[in-house]
Amino acid sequence: MQLKGGSMVNDAPELEREADLMGEKAATGTFLHDGRAHQLRRQGYAIDAGPRMLAQRVKVAGAGIVQRVTAQILEGTEEGVIDGIAIVGRPPHIFGGTMGDHSSAFVTTVAGLQAQLKETNIDQAAVILYRLSQNLDNVPGVLLIDSAPQAHRDRWHAARAEMETIWGFLMPRMMSRLHGGGPAYDQHDAAHIQRFAEAFLEARELVPLSTINTKAINAPLAGKGKGESARALVHANAGQAIPLDTLVNTVVGLFDARSAAVVCSITDQAMMDKVAPGMRVAVSAEQRALAMIKQHLWTIDMMYPSAAEQVRPGYDGIITTLLQNVTQKMDENAEVQRDGVKVPGKRGGNNGESGQRYLASSISLHDDGRIRDVSIEGRTTSPFSGTMGAHTTAWTVLIDRMRNQLESSPLAEAAQSLLEISEQAQEHLYAASEKFQADTKQLVKLSSALSALGAAEKKLKRIVAMNAGKQVDRPIGPFQQLLTIQEAINCVLDLQNLTPGATLYVGNTNGAREGHYRGILLKHVKDGVGTKVEVRAAVLGLMDLKGLDQHRATIGQSIRAEMKDPQRQEAESGYYQDLLMLGTRPTPGAAGAELQLLEHHLEMVEEAYPGAVAYAGIDINDDTAVNLIIEAAAYAADEGFELDED
Repeated sequence: MQLKGGSMVNDAPELEREADLMGEKAATGTFLHDGRAHQLRRQGYAIDAGPRMLAQRVKVAGAGIVQRVTAQILEGTEEGVIDGIAIVGRPPHIFGGTMGDHSSAFVTTVAGLQAQLKETNIDQAAVILYRLSQNLDNVPGVLLIDSAPQAHRDRWHAARAEMETIWGFLMPRMMSRLHGGGPAYDQHDAAHIQRFAEAFLEARELVPLSTINTKAINAPLAGKGKGESARALVHANAGQAIPLDTLVNTVVGLFDARSAAVVCSITDQAMMDKVAPGMRVAVSAEQRALAMIKQHLWTIDMMYPSAAEQVRPGYDGIITTLLQNVTQKMDENAEVQRDGVKVPGKRGGNNGESGQRYLASSISLHDDGRIRDVSIEGRTTSPFSGTMGAHTTAWTVLIDRMRNQLESSPLAEAAQSLLEISEQAQEHLYAASEKFQADTKQLVKLSSALSALGAAEKKLKRIVAMNAGKQVDRPIGPFQQLLTIQEAINCVLDLQNLTPGATLYVGNTNGAREGHYRGILLKHVKDGVGTKVEVRAAVLGLMDLKGLDQHRATIGQSIRAEMKDPQRQEAESGYYQDLLMLGTRPTPGAAGAELQLLEHHLEMVEEAYPGAVAYAGIDINDDTAVNLIIEAAAYAADEGFELDED
């Protein structure tokens, strides 16, 4: 098998030499940077030996949903080879109530990491991630880490310690393979590489001056990204000819001069501690800007080394341009603070460039091979144009249900569970298609989702059969088994999201109380706490039917426009026949639609949070159904509902 760069897996002397050197360093705990020896300070930062920091696990208290970055190695054909890696989400908040703004666009690091890991094997990927993790000591902002708040320092040292733990697992296995022994690549290698990538991104986020709490100064200054793209750097780093001015403009565009200007304008140390932990107001504005600019250029050097060689002769000019941009933004920011005018310009979500994946699932394992944790981040394909829509059963319920069904299972048992979950999802699809309408765009996406799920099921069945000792064509090795299960999780969730009635065609997707209700149910399951009133409110509050009438009207309008096209009408009829439907659309407002949603919602909640539905005293029958639907609607509208403790 050939590795990236043309080397063979058992004939890579350059990799072996570097691995030997890294092995010696890892054995002593000493790492050399710029001629200086730094001893990693591990004292006081003990973590779980398995890859998934306890501090980053889901919080059970009612504080809401913890966002995290998730890295998923994509399925391939060879054991131990990374065909690609999807990275979705953002590391956990550094600041309370806001994700902050990156001085260097997050996509700069993500796209570079994806490009470096693509088409490598596990050993190469381990070395790449190890290099990157050790070079974090050279990021200019690291010099400020001792001035950051204690909680920030603790998270930084914990992230560094976790990367060392992961390397401690991967390095001996790599050395053994390089010297002609085992072990073969397996699911533990895949899980550790995924977590290594996540931990690196989390540590990079914690470097002072990387993330700026712009919102603490003025909310209109804060944003979620500006559609930045690192595509030109990725192509240049891969050897494609990209004009120099395009590369320079890309490097300039990936730096957020506005958030840097915020840091440069602060004169109060207490405010600086909130906005840019570690920076001191005694440092001049120009030196603050230079520190962030140099950190940005360090990111370019590390993530795109080949492209950086082309751009580096022009770094002086780039620094001058960025300093001018920061000065200009300081003036604009002052106007915003004075006049309260919102900042013009494009501000929006991630441009989707990072692998074009919007959902990623990553599994970590116990030493014995059982699933420790399933991290799922992002959202699947939207059924609609221009909006993600609103879920009738909160998305977090489906995620928690998936985790609850799979965690603590060996991979083969998880494969069997996924087959059962998939069957349930398809049965619900058939039932829901009798009650809820869907336009052509949704039907086309559903068809693709069913096809992808069917392919995933075939692989899951092979895993189950292999575990039962049966002979199968094209056996799936343990490394690919983990990747197959991860992708199957995505396929099931995609189908659930696209099922008619599961997502409503409305613009308001505000799930502000989901985290609160979820916290109540998680704490009830874990600790047995929570009153009947609280648990009942949480169970019903995670269902949202308030947009149902608007959804029906919008879908109906879309369908009436489509039905004027005979070809589309014929295609839709064929779709329903394929699903063993009636061959015609369900009638708008079909009888029992809300009841069906309620029954499905309670089923999902019970599987996500066992015992919660019964404890809440919720029982569907002819006498209670209507009242339960009305009650759920009241909670979704945040109106509350008066209940007796009895």
